[in-house]
Amino acid sequence: MKKDDELVSFDVVSLFTSIPVKLAIQVATDVLSKDDTLQDRTAIPVEDIVDLLDFCLSTTNFKYNNTHYQQIFGTAMGSPVSAVTANLVMENLERLWSNELCPPFSSSLGFGNDMSMMYAPRLSLALYKACKIT
Repeated sequence: MKKDDELVSFDVVSLFTSIPVKLAIQVATDVLSKDDTLQDRTAIPVEDIVDLLDFCLSTTNFKYNNTHYQQIFGTAMGSPVSAVTANLVMENLERLWSNELCPPFSSSLGFGNDMSMMYAPRLSLALYKACKIT
């Protein structure tokens, strides 16, 4: 870290339930489609994996006070597949921020719903302000 670099941190509130299912599906599709070794590990086509993932994320229901509900937004708390998709979405967001939207971020570290990045203000303060980081 250089003398005038700053460390910034981001936190996503209610990570699992804040991730739109369509976004999770889109990111998973992109990751699976770009995986050159996927066919070495499974014979299941990407389209079938994505269909299964969509089914798992879109058919979440729960019982509260003896009443059954269907979750209509976000991924389910406590579901193993939600943790995987949340990590994929956060990694995608981190890549988007650091590579495409805000290049003054010179390094980053993501963990779950937290993301820390090193910001070099000497590079581009205008881009930093455009990103509305709080």
